[in-house]
Amino acid sequence: DILDIYPVNSEHPIRIEFFGDEIDTLRFFSVENQRSIEQIDSYTVTPFFLGKSDADYTLLSYVKEGTLIYDEPGRIQEALKKFLKEDPTHRKNHCDWSELQRTVAATNQVAFTFMQQRSIGL
Repeated sequence: DILDIYPVNSEHPIRIEFFGDEIDTLRFFSVENQRSIEQIDSYTVTPFFLGKSDADYTLLSYVKEGTLIYDEPGRIQEALKKFLKEDPTHRKNHCDWSELQRTVAATNQVAFTFMQQRSIGL
């Protein structure tokens, strides 16, 4: 299986090739000819940042007119909080949850959350 990622803050997309459940190769590739540019050991895909860097566009630039879908927003919020606390330099390129919510307030938003159901026992 192949997964291509087009990060907004990268000049080239990244191709991840899987062998079963394991990553077999990870590399930058050319969109024009689909050929490998450079093999890489790792890559961090940042979830979003809000104009706190030199980038012209952020991931949120693409959802201004669309719908933003959250899968388990509570877990996302906790993971973001932990990420920002791990290293103070993360705040340079990433915003906190409340800043994200203010930024996307005008967009359509859908949240999927697991809710435990009680059995009514028939």
